[in-house]
Amino acid sequence: MGKDIKNVILITIDALRADHLPFMGYQRNTSPFLQEMAEKGTVFSLAFSNSSYTWASFPSLFSSDYPVLGNEYTIQGRTIIQEILQGKGYQTAAFNSNPYLSRYFKYDRGFDCFEDYFSGIRLRNENSPQNTTNMRRQIAKLIREHDIFFGIWDLLRKITGYNRYNVPYVNALTLTNDVLSWVKNQSREPFFLWAHYMDVHSPHVYPPVLNKIEGPSVNKHELKKRLRRINPAETVCANYLADLIDKYDSRIRYVDHAIENLFAHLEENHILDDCLVVITADHGEEFLDHGDFGHRPKLYDELIHVPLVIKGPNIPKGKKVDKVVHHLDIAPTILDLLNIPIPECFLGENIFKATERQGIISETSSEFNKVEINLSKLEVAYRTKDWKYIYSLEGESELYNVAKDPGEERNLISERKDKLEECESEVNRHILHLQARYRETNNEKKRIEDTIRALKKKGRL
Repeated sequence: MGKDIKNVILITIDALRADHLPFMGYQRNTSPFLQEMAEKGTVFSLAFSNSSYTWASFPSLFSSDYPVLGNEYTIQGRTIIQEILQGKGYQTAAFNSNPYLSRYFKYDRGFDCFEDYFSGIRLRNENSPQNTTNMRRQIAKLIREHDIFFGIWDLLRKITGYNRYNVPYVNALTLTNDVLSWVKNQSREPFFLWAHYMDVHSPHVYPPVLNKIEGPSVNKHELKKRLRRINPAETVCANYLADLIDKYDSRIRYVDHAIENLFAHLEENHILDDCLVVITADHGEEFLDHGDFGHRPKLYDELIHVPLVIKGPNIPKGKKVDKVVHHLDIAPTILDLLNIPIPECFLGENIFKATERQGIISETSSEFNKVEINLSKLEVAYRTKDWKYIYSLEGESELYNVAKDPGEERNLISERKDKLEECESEVNRHILHLQARYRETNNEKKRIEDTIRALKKKGRL
């Protein structure tokens, strides 16, 4: 037996799709340090988030439960790993600047130190004149839709050096420095540290330290294929799309650089010797793969296929595991490796142990940019190693052979009835479970609300 695990570091990178990393097969060297970490630990090449955007995916990561519960995506009422570890004597700390993971949404639960930088964030300039905003919108539209305007804008950007890092989040190097300050000053071990990096998230601009990423340019043939998929009314020029991906890849390199700085200092102080490190993403990012930018409530692989690297004492080195795992497995894996009992309410498994599970479930049930759950928008995906079935309550359901069609372009729902029935049974089983849990959760909420209402009526509140 090797060393026991003492400390745990969970690194999450917002909007990082798995297929833009070299150890996941990407042609560009976007992440040399994460590549090194992958070689020193175990890579799970078929890891998936349980939803496609932050406020739906994180409850699953921390609570090992599915996101669609209650009236909105939240960790309220859930058993979460940080509180379990805090109760076991772990010093707990979190650093992140995503507003949806802030104190306002109760993400400080279970953390002794919680830095969300929330008071310093200014999402927009309220003093901007409306006509200026409209003019900028029109200019952006011209740049996005026409190669000639993009060429002029690109030339002006190069002449003027307009590559500013202008985003509403704390940058990766600042967050890394704050994490290191906490590690240096924290008075006791063991600890559980969560650091969430926002730099890969939109808006996509070049980072402040590194310029355009080195390596081959993006595949223009692939980009033209994507352009043909979008609504003809939505025109996007190929150069604009290529530039956006260049920026995205450059920001991955920047985050990689910041994480390298973090681990260099931790290694110098021998903190990594007995530390479990888990690196993943909350969801991916779409670049017109299925007609959109960003991360809308959809369940294609560009949005739910995420990297997962685990390194630490007794963790196999340089191993790549191709069994299907998901965010629900992360909390129980950490607890089991620490020899802490896994709560019965956790639905995931220790991913280092054998399993009979063939596939995983991801789900979404909301409108774009809304935290509130709308069950009429329910979509459920069942993902196995070779197949993906997407059930939609509102739209058409889809079936893909992802082993042969990784871009999920050819819907086989009318051709493979045998596979459809197999996947449908798994999704139906999940929906029955979801309905029971949803009813239970909302009944509990109603009971609490009725009690509060009665106490107020009696003047006790």
